[in-house]
Amino acid sequence: TENAFKGGIIKSDIRFAIEQALRLNNIEIPFPQRVIHSSK
Repeated sequence: TENAFKGGIIKSDIRFAIEQALRLNNIEIPFPQRVIHSSK
């Protein structure tokens, strides 16, 4: 169980490092957007 917990910490650290690198380089990843047109 200790290895499973440590793996989760490593994954979290990687995600935070990626987010920080993106912010430092002013890189934004847009959220998916769906436009729905309705005719009456």
